[in-house]
Amino acid sequence: MNWTYGYDWDKEYQDKKALTEIMLNSSYLSNGASLLMHDRKWTREAIEDIVKDFHKKGYKILDPKLIEKPE
Repeated sequence: MNWTYGYDWDKEYQDKKALTEIMLNSSYLSNGASLLMHDRKWTREAIEDIVKDFHKKGYKILDPKLIEKPE
C-alpha cells in the first residue's frame, strides 16, 4: 500500500500543534488519502486531535484491513 502524505518525520512538524495543523490542512488531503504516521512522541500527542478534526471535516477513518485488493 502506498501513502498519500505524511509529515511527522520532518523536523518542522515534530510537535503536536504543527503536526496537527499540517495533517488537517495539507493540499494532499482528499477522499481516499492514505496518511503516513510513525510511532513517535509528537504523533501520539497529536493523533486524537487529528482524528477528531478529520471527523469534523466529514472524513472517516478506515481500517486498512477493509481496503479491497485486486486479485
